[in-house]
Amino acid sequence: MTQGSTEAGSGSATEQARSRFSQQLDRRSTQAGERLSSTASDVRSMAEELRRQGKDAPASMAEQAAAQADRVADYLKAASGERIMRDAEDFARGRPWAVAAGGLALGFVASRLLKASSSRRYHADRADEGGSQGAPRSEPHDPAR
Repeated sequence: MTQGSTEAGSGSATEQARSRFSQQLDRRSTQAGERLSSTASDVRSMAEELRRQGKDAPASMAEQAAAQADRVADYLKAASGERIMRDAEDFARGRPWAVAAGGLALGFVASRLLKASSSRRYHADRADEGGSQGAPRSEPHDPAR
């Protein structure tokens, strides 16, 4: 096998993986868009109820949030997986600081979740050491007492 055919083979595999990812992204984004549309509708209903109660400021904010959610939902439902990937790449190229900040925030959240999970496992393991069913440890019975 020559180097050229190896490169062509890996390029084909990369293209196939990208195509599968794009198709999966297309399906998932459409589903997310449909759920977001439903949520926007629920928020509009909430806004109507707030208006009936005379709470115009919160109702207005809820309507604005619903309108924004509808715009995002329409984008997610209409855009192909390829378009979403292109838009994400363009966003990352234009705003690398935002991507870095997002990565930092995600890393922080992940570390907090792992720490909380680790703490729960540690305490559960300690309880299990004391006996079955997590019963607390008891001192051995001393007949001399």
